[in-house]
Amino acid sequence: MLLLLGGLTLFYFRSLLLAEPNSILSSFQPNISDIRYQFYYWRKLGFEALARGELPLWNPYLYSGTPFIAGMQSAIFYPLNVIYLVLPVGTAINVSIILHLFLAGAFTYLLARVYGLGPLPSAFAGVTFMFSGPYVLNIYPGHLSNLNTIPWTPLLLVWVELSLRRRPLRYALLGACTLGLQLLAGHAQYVFYGGLAVMVRYLVHLARHLRSEERATHLRRAAVSFGVLFGMGALLPALQLLPAFEFVQHSMRRQATLEFVGSFSVTFENLLLFLTPSLFGSNLTEGYWGAYFIWEMCGYLGILPLVLAGWAVREERSPHYRFCLGMAGLSLLLALGKSTPFFYVMYYLVPGYRLFRGSSKFLFLGALFLSLAGGFGFRLLTERLGTISRRTWRAGFAVLLLVLLAGTVGVSLLYLRYGRHPAAWRQVVKATIESGVRGPLEIYERDPRFYETAYRETSETSWRFLVVLAGCLVLLALRGRLRWRHLWGGLALLFLLLDLWSFSSRYLLVYPERLSLWEPEVVDFFARDKEPFRISYIHNPHLIDVNTGMAYGISNVGGYDALVQRRYHRFINVNDGRMIDEIRLTLRVNRITKFARMLNLKYVMIDSDAERPQGLEEVLRTPKRVIYKNPKYLPRVWNVADGKVLSEERAIVAAMAKESFEPRSFAILEEPPDQPAGAKPPGADEAPPRIAASGLNWVRIETSQPRYALLVLSDPWFPGWKVYVNGRESKLLRANYVMRAVVTPPGESVVEFRYEPLSFRLGVLISLGAMVLVAALLSWEARREGRRQRSPALVREGKGAPQGARG
Repeated sequence: MLLLLGGLTLFYFRSLLLAEPNSILSSFQPNISDIRYQFYYWRKLGFEALARGELPLWNPYLYSGTPFIAGMQSAIFYPLNVIYLVLPVGTAINVSIILHLFLAGAFTYLLARVYGLGPLPSAFAGVTFMFSGPYVLNIYPGHLSNLNTIPWTPLLLVWVELSLRRRPLRYALLGACTLGLQLLAGHAQYVFYGGLAVMVRYLVHLARHLRSEERATHLRRAAVSFGVLFGMGALLPALQLLPAFEFVQHSMRRQATLEFVGSFSVTFENLLLFLTPSLFGSNLTEGYWGAYFIWEMCGYLGILPLVLAGWAVREERSPHYRFCLGMAGLSLLLALGKSTPFFYVMYYLVPGYRLFRGSSKFLFLGALFLSLAGGFGFRLLTERLGTISRRTWRAGFAVLLLVLLAGTVGVSLLYLRYGRHPAAWRQVVKATIESGVRGPLEIYERDPRFYETAYRETSETSWRFLVVLAGCLVLLALRGRLRWRHLWGGLALLFLLLDLWSFSSRYLLVYPERLSLWEPEVVDFFARDKEPFRISYIHNPHLIDVNTGMAYGISNVGGYDALVQRRYHRFINVNDGRMIDEIRLTLRVNRITKFARMLNLKYVMIDSDAERPQGLEEVLRTPKRVIYKNPKYLPRVWNVADGKVLSEERAIVAAMAKESFEPRSFAILEEPPDQPAGAKPPGADEAPPRIAASGLNWVRIETSQPRYALLVLSDPWFPGWKVYVNGRESKLLRANYVMRAVVTPPGESVVEFRYEPLSFRLGVLISLGAMVLVAALLSWEARREGRRQRSPALVREGKGAPQGARG
């Protein structure tokens, strides 16, 4: 069956083979694809650095400099990402997507087998989940970290289930390895939500055996399993987790508001997407008018799995089936987010919950457990047909027939009421948009055919639902006639594939790799400028070019990522005249003040048809963009003679905003330096400091002055940075709210800033120790089991027999 899942995966991506060379799986539409605007550069920077022997702890090309490995989505230590070391970036991205789609189905298949389902029902569950909306739709918006993280949840549940039955240490250790892999895959939110599902499984197990005679044994197994799985699972990826934890403490996520965390909650109306996936449009055109984005809201996993999951309610007695139904219901409830009171309970009582936004991501758990529940219904019709009572058959057919008739009447009324009266349809769509989280109406009405497109997609998906539901009725009727259960099972699996593929294959698009790169004339222009500089892309509502400089070693004062340093974020907000704590995941300067000039902002790019900014000099024009030079930019490093000490954050920002603050004359420090700088500013005849060389994690500066001076580097201050003056470590100061500074002595000096975070070094030691411990425990457990099986006394008592048949 795993070969079948592999074959289906390759067949699903057959269109990729027909695409033009150097094509990447993801949307080509502006402002949609995270692969096009983010992950392409992450993988290129990280693994090209590894290939040349440099560990990319720091990324100097975004936000004027930011931690790289500490950002979970870098996924630099994820073992399956080794393909990026041997394949071109675009090819490796495609291979990774295809591989993880297969793993999603294969691990769900294994979980269904552990839950007691046969090969064909388990394959049915695997196919349902791997091609369901909450998973496969992540390809279209390029959510690479989602695609890599989600598949490990069903495998984690496999080890949990086995550890609760027998040999808790062995399977808990395997679960810890799986959890460690999942944490390294790049998306902590899915790990967090999957971890909540695992905890619920432990609680259900304990509740079930609370009054049994063997409750002490079950309690011991659960305690060992839980402690080892989560304890070792957190220690194994410590080299990633400790830097990430440090980054979060200094990021704007620490200030996430209730409104921010509650965004991207599923609305009640979007639950209809479990039945009609394009009810509010498809997001492939300007016709989508549902809440947020369809890939966040759509839980579609086919009609047949839902029918079969409900069909088994009266006849299926398996506790695993009941657990799957319960978890599906709980997941959908949590996916509704701020639409229910449970969101506020989670926000205030569950540690870590408020670090994430997008309760809609709980849909992946709903899809997983509904897929498994559908597998149980599939088993009833293929392996246990005789156990279904005639009453259940009649009731099931009656319910489905009533739904089909009601749906037919409803769709007919839709056509009669709105198809013939476009003005009435227009009012319905307008009212829906203006009542929810969909953005201003004028965004939709820019397309003159918006209402026509919206109606066409709504009517088509409504008729599609009726056709698929009628197909389910025909299948069930055939099962009552066919004696060959495998033939019916094959037909049902084929029907499911046709349903899911017809829904999702429209979103299986590719874009040419060149769209993630600059035109040659832009690359050549920047290559001719040999001095350090930074750029920004302003007056652009899209993500285009925010991160592109990473591909060429060019630093941007802005960027697009899930984590931004809190102080730097505030610094740019002040520059743009925004509220200081407003959270923006896409950060760019929208005006040029002295705050932006201090960041070494030399060049500004805008769209070729945008209005020319004032005070800038045009230096290059291409058909797509115009590059302007900022004549008042400051160098990346400079000397000042004195520093003013202020300790309170808002006082520092207020002082910098005053006209009297001149960054070339003095700096605002948060603590006094060990050696005060000179009394007078440097003379005009003195040579300014210059950057002699730099890498990802270090900057070397040469300076010469006749007296003590305060050297200011416009790169962001962050824990882990150290400074060495003439080979000796000196005190690193935080200057001008976000920058680094150090006092240099009279004469010639070599100043080197190095990023040497303690969090990473400590994490490496913990991870190595955890790996050694896991290997030792697994070896010890294997030897102990071997001795048990070889013991004559145990064999006579029957204890040496394989335990797989028990529990």
